[in-house]
Amino acid sequence: MATIGAPEISVVTTLYHSAPYIREFYARSLAQVRQLGVSYEFVFVNDGSPDNALEVALELQRQDPNVVVVDLSRNFGHHKAIWRGLSVCRGERVFLIDCDLEEPPELLTEFAAKFSEVNCDVVYGVQARRKGGMRERLFGSIFYRLFNYLADIEVPANWTIARLMSRRYVDALNQYQEESLFLGGVMSAVGFVQVPITVVKLHKGTTTYTLRRKLSAVLTAVTSFSDKPLRLVFYSGLIISIASFGFAIWFAALKLIFGTPVSGFTALAVSIWFIGGLVILFLGVIGIYISKIFTQAKNRPLTIVREIYRA
Repeated sequence: MATIGAPEISVVTTLYHSAPYIREFYARSLAQVRQLGVSYEFVFVNDGSPDNALEVALELQRQDPNVVVVDLSRNFGHHKAIWRGLSVCRGERVFLIDCDLEEPPELLTEFAAKFSEVNCDVVYGVQARRKGGMRERLFGSIFYRLFNYLADIEVPANWTIARLMSRRYVDALNQYQEESLFLGGVMSAVGFVQVPITVVKLHKGTTTYTLRRKLSAVLTAVTSFSDKPLRLVFYSGLIISIASFGFAIWFAALKLIFGTPVSGFTALAVSIWFIGGLVILFLGVIGIYISKIFTQAKNRPLTIVREIYRA
């Protein structure tokens, strides 16, 4: 629920290696806000940026009393920093966007026009064609197909952070307190009427998401919204048990009825290695879910705020 005297629009973004873009992002976003003729606030969340992004944001905050800077105690990750920004902002509508200018701030007026035209709570961007090289596009395609197959909800392929949201949607989103936070899944799970708009996302040629971080994101996303891997473990174990029982009866029949000796040390060794590998794999899958339960049960805060700078 928006507070009394809340701005009509909150522009929320996160800072990580963002110092070169902040001033241009602010100027272009402010031009869009003024074009809409609404009251506003900017919420910059410093996610432990190693450059001077905090100093640049604080300089803007001293110049514009409508700028709020949230300084986190360390780097907590992109999605958690976004969640913190959404919990701090007060606007009746919230424009969420990365400040690296890959998503143009001019999307605000386009999203606002669609928001007014359609009775909805969210207008969000999707890429017609995923940015980056062949490997990145292939990885993204496989990820969304795998996630939407395994999960109980559907996440739009190639969704972008950029979106305009109603206050009630943001309030609902803030009720989620998940340690393993996959924002795309949570944003879809909240529900409400969400309308996509095709956007073009620029590619700067560099990314902070390494292969290791991408694989970690896949595990987080799938295990946060699906128990199908656990069910696959059960059914695989059931099939292997039935097959093993059938082979045992077959070999017994060969020996007792037909007198055929059963031999094959190589086949036995391969079977042992195969079954052993499956057992370790299945224990690993179960262990991931237990680890998530353990982490969530500790109920630690998603982020720690060092200080909030506001007028």
